[in-house]
Amino acid sequence: MHLLIATTNPAKFGRYMAIFGIIPNLSLLSLTDISSLEAPDEPYPTAEENARHKAKWYAQRTGYAAFASDEALFVDFLPKKQQPGVFVRRNPETGKSMTDQEVYAYWKEKVLSLQGEHKGVFHHGLCLAMPGGQSFSASVDRPFLFQNPPLSSYIPGWPLSAFFKDSATGKIYAEMTEEEKQTRDIPLQQESLRLVRFWLENVSRETKKV
Repeated sequence: MHLLIATTNPAKFGRYMAIFGIIPNLSLLSLTDISSLEAPDEPYPTAEENARHKAKWYAQRTGYAAFASDEALFVDFLPKKQQPGVFVRRNPETGKSMTDQEVYAYWKEKVLSLQGEHKGVFHHGLCLAMPGGQSFSASVDRPFLFQNPPLSSYIPGWPLSAFFKDSATGKIYAEMTEEEKQTRDIPLQQESLRLVRFWLENVSRETKKV
């Protein structure tokens, strides 16, 4: 069986490669393994809707089952109307998409102005879609503390890894070992694996009927 991990983000791709790599007889594909496709827009206000949109878009155009995720960020030091939500990479003043460096600089300025401890949560929308249109969805929250000041380096593709501090260990995500990341991300792993295994079980049942 083949599964396309539908993302151009290197940090996100590496995360899901590690999660799904434990499933036997599952061949994982990246977008570089298929014909060049223009990335779809992410026009929706929620992580769940954007993940579903991306997964279905790639599944219908490639003929492969596709897994996609999207994230929304919520923080305790901004009012509701100023929450970044799914627009973490959009500059709220210019409306333009930001690079890793620009995202890092923007949030560094925000965080350095804060007093005391502050919290955030990444809300993940997950979706696995099949070429025929059927899809399975899930969501999970990853709460964290803001590291202040942030680290000077971050994981490429995820600049906020320099700010993401685990409340249980006090470690910053960008400095964690792969084993520590996997332990920290168990809820995300469980939901992601549940979707893929549910899909595989359904495909197996349909194959037996034929």
